[in-house]
Amino acid sequence: MKFSYAMLPDYPVAESLASIKLADELGFHAVYAADEPWHKDLWLLFAAAAASTSQIRLGPSVSAVTLREPSLIAQAAATLDELTGGRAEVVLGSGNFGVLAQYKIDWARTKPLTRVKEAVAVVRTLLDEGTITRDGEFYSYDGLFTFARPVQERLPVKIGAMRGPKSFEAAGELSDGVHHALSYSRGAYEYAVEHFRAGAERAGKDWRSLDIGAWVVFAVGPDSAAAKESARSMVGLYASRCRPSSWNATASTRRTWSRSSTPSAPATSPRPSS
Repeated sequence: MKFSYAMLPDYPVAESLASIKLADELGFHAVYAADEPWHKDLWLLFAAAAASTSQIRLGPSVSAVTLREPSLIAQAAATLDELTGGRAEVVLGSGNFGVLAQYKIDWARTKPLTRVKEAVAVVRTLLDEGTITRDGEFYSYDGLFTFARPVQERLPVKIGAMRGPKSFEAAGELSDGVHHALSYSRGAYEYAVEHFRAGAERAGKDWRSLDIGAWVVFAVGPDSAAAKESARSMVGLYASRCRPSSWNATASTRRTWSRSSTPSAPATSPRPSS
């Protein structure tokens, strides 16, 4: 079991950098941030954090492939990996409903899972080979190349999944792990792991060697009611994407930390990866 800090980088940059540095000093496994325009740019923030950290891993969870072209995600991830000496990873997803609506994008019409699966293949190919030629349904390239090369032998590329079962299975089959949010019952997590395992085994992989990340929203502050309302508003953004069993908040949450009652961390932390 490892613990990570998932942040929404909305605070002054100096405060966010201090939070990342403290997470590194405390031994957190990773810091993740949402790659969406509601927040400050995570790639620039993590690039700035690279020099003041030594162990903690950094990357988006999630980066929406409906808004950011996968080849640019691969380029940014490889560059961040070089800056951090091999500590970058990426989690890809189809996008936040609320953000997509503000772009006048109908999420259901984007063929979200098919698009994410194709994006995973694009990012994986560019990270591994530095060049790509393919004719896809959403992404096509003719000899595209990049000089941005990762330090790690295999930079992890994972999938953010909410509903399942197909998204969990795709994560197990096609990627290096799954990040899942807002399941507060044993049954919901068992459901996610069951389908993640099925996908991994279909691909001939040991599911226990892959990353299973669980996000839990929390907020802290001097006013209990205000903190609860702040966390509730964050949960509301995502709850409609979860299975009904995910809403049964019977499991005890694992805490990480935040500066105020605003849930700058939709929360934390993974993960049984072995």
